[in-house]
Amino acid sequence: LASGDRGPARPAPASLMTHPHPAASTDPDPGEVPGDADGLGSLRASRAELLHDLFDTTNDLIQICGVDGTLRLVNRAWCERLGYAEEELIGRRVFDLIAPDCREHCLQLFQDLLQGQAAQPIHCVFINRQGRRLTLEGQLDVVLVDGAPVELRGIFRDVSERREAENALQQLNATLEARVKQRTRELDITRARLAEAQALASVGHWEMDLITGALHWSDEICLICGLDPETVIPDYALFIELVHPEDRGLLESAYQRLLETREPCDLRYRLLRADGSLRYIHARWATDFDANGQPVRSIGTSQDVTDFERSRRDLRDSEDKLRSLFESSLAGLVLVEGGERFSLINPAFLRISGLTPELEQILQGGQPLPTALQDLLQLSQDVQPGRRTAMAIRHW
Repeated sequence: LASGDRGPARPAPASLMTHPHPAASTDPDPGEVPGDADGLGSLRASRAELLHDLFDTTNDLIQICGVDGTLRLVNRAWCERLGYAEEELIGRRVFDLIAPDCREHCLQLFQDLLQGQAAQPIHCVFINRQGRRLTLEGQLDVVLVDGAPVELRGIFRDVSERREAENALQQLNATLEARVKQRTRELDITRARLAEAQALASVGHWEMDLITGALHWSDEICLICGLDPETVIPDYALFIELVHPEDRGLLESAYQRLLETREPCDLRYRLLRADGSLRYIHARWATDFDANGQPVRSIGTSQDVTDFERSRRDLRDSEDKLRSLFESSLAGLVLVEGGERFSLINPAFLRISGLTPELEQILQGGQPLPTALQDLLQLSQDVQPGRRTAMAIRHW
């Protein structure tokens, strides 16, 4: 209830005096002296004035209507909110003021009350004179005389601003939820692409909180280690167990060097999977430090380079075999690098040609290849006249 300045008080409506109300009971006050008619009349008048003041100064909307929905009494707040004068409302059906999309619902509630159902909170929308929707909530009570309904009394509160704020908040929440879902979908797509790229390149990433010890492994890290991403719990001790015993010291030295220099690490080591297979790993990692110089987080990547290492080993073995054949060949062989200079000469070539200062000067003098070959052939004929010299030259 509020008693703000609402202008001059109106005379108490006759209906307010004639409708039964507990505060306007005709029973004598226990403190009254029987037979004091003047005092009783004065008390009743005072109470009626109080009731009228409360009725007309409250911010709540109060109405009384007949069983056909015709308005019989409205207070000042009702008139002000709807934008009508009292005389424009009295005798008008309340349903004519209700928003069309809410009218059927209100009619049903109205009939339920007249048929004796218990009163319940009501939410409805009215249309004021300016066409603005007003959201009201409150309650209707049926007045019975000899067990029959004669009118309905209602008290409502304008909650339009609150509902608008709630609707705005709901719309904002819906917008935020939509954005979160969109960002989540985009993130899922990005993660899927990252996982696919990591799988293709056999590269995984990891992150470790050096304060709490919490460790995160990407799925590819688990697969590189021969572990199931769905069941494994990332653990540093488990990782060290998988590192080849001969390489554990290498990792420890690299980490200590990182703490001293704060430079990212780049190294290769071996993993021994549970199935006994050996994997070669190319790892890179870095560590973040706080303002006090204490390490707080490490992040890194690990790439399975086993196939590369095997290819390099096979290539090295092939080169060793070729070199052995080159060195042991009975034919004189010379390798020319870049088409410009001699890079390798086998023993047979030196034996056939004979190693002289002139030959050494030709081989190491940096002459253009055509000139060097011509000089070399001429020298071979001069050194061993009458003997045919075979020369095999491979472009390296």
